[in-house]
Amino acid sequence: MIVNTAAELAQYIKNSKKYENYYMGQCVLHDDKHPSFKFWDGDDGRPAGYCLCLLYTSPSPRDG
Repeated sequence: MIVNTAAELAQYIKNSKKYENYYMGQCVLHDDKHPSFKFWDGDDGRPAGYCLCLLYTSPSPRDG
């Protein structure tokens, strides 16, 4: 799968929701019960993002 924009990526991320400058959805890297994956169109136009929960610990304390 190749996606070129955050909007295209949102089609593949569960529970994606668009906010003003970014999207939030369920992370594909762990068993996510709450949207923790933040992504947007980067400066070069390609999708960029990170998991808010995995910045601190894994597995996520929100999933317990």
